[in-house]
Amino acid sequence: MHPIKSIQSYWQALPPIIWVHLVMAGLLTVLGKGLKKAAAWALLSDGRVAVTTGDFQFLFTTWQGWVLMLLAIAAVYLYLAFDLCSTILAANDIIKGKRVSVITCLKKAPRFIKSFLCPEDIVIVA
Repeated sequence: MHPIKSIQSYWQALPPIIWVHLVMAGLLTVLGKGLKKAAAWALLSDGRVAVTTGDFQFLFTTWQGWVLMLLAIAAVYLYLAFDLCSTILAANDIIKGKRVSVITCLKKAPRFIKSFLCPEDIVIVA
């Protein structure tokens, strides 16, 4: 694929980006179901079925609350690593005229997430 220079090039760039996005969405769906089951287990082990904004004491004083918060952080990390970063990496490959590979995006995305761990980008993520 040639580097993007015209509107037609933009249309040609869409299928690889959509393909990467769909594969990552499928992967996130599977991972999300696992995180959801783990969160449900943590809630049910304390006899709860939901957490509300008034449950700060539960969140910060029980192991189940800490597990729920860690699962929420993991969900954000997984989303950033596998959806947002992989789409950015695919777009970068297209701009540079390289062939887009879902496998390459999967391998590079977790390493790319480190760039979101500086103080400025943590504000963006939040």
